[in-house]
Amino acid sequence: MKRSLSGIFAALLIATNAYSADLAPAEPIPEQPPEVTVSEATGWYLRGDVGYAFTDLRGARYFQGSNATEVDFDRADLDDAWTVGGGVGYQINSYLRTDLTFDYLTQADFKGSTSGQCGFPLVDCTSSDRSSLTAYTLLANAYVDLGTYGYVTPYVGAGIGGSYVKWKNLRNVACADDGSFCDDEVTHGGKGNWRFTYALM
Repeated sequence: MKRSLSGIFAALLIATNAYSADLAPAEPIPEQPPEVTVSEATGWYLRGDVGYAFTDLRGARYFQGSNATEVDFDRADLDDAWTVGGGVGYQINSYLRTDLTFDYLTQADFKGSTSGQCGFPLVDCTSSDRSSLTAYTLLANAYVDLGTYGYVTPYVGAGIGGSYVKWKNLRNVACADDGSFCDDEVTHGGKGNWRFTYALM
């Protein structure tokens, strides 16, 4: 009898386990995501740029009188200015691209002053000098994209080229320090030339 009860109990356990297993919901088979094929990004592109230039005037000199002696301004300041530009480029692959850009630096005003003597008889005077510059820059650039994270693609790049810097006429007025008089305004012709330019990005 003891052996029969043990057998019945074992049979009940097996049946119960089987019954319980049948009640559990079947686990869903995970679906495999569809295979996505990403082709490399290549081709021509256009770009447009708007920026703000924080100018750094590293000294300014002028010719003193009719001689060829250059003298530093006592005070010189060049205002910041906006830049606008555009370019055309080519995406070589998903990581490498290159472009040619043309940018224009809007008018940056220059203000300076010098001290000396003027009038007759000679008295101490301070000259107030005004001018402005604009610049056109042509650069050939290359970039390495460091991957895309969401909507952001960090990159490093460099470019070389040239800038045509154009100084407009320089106007100056000398006034006596005691405020007794001012000379007539004198205008000196401006000048422009090309300069080597590079960029690190």
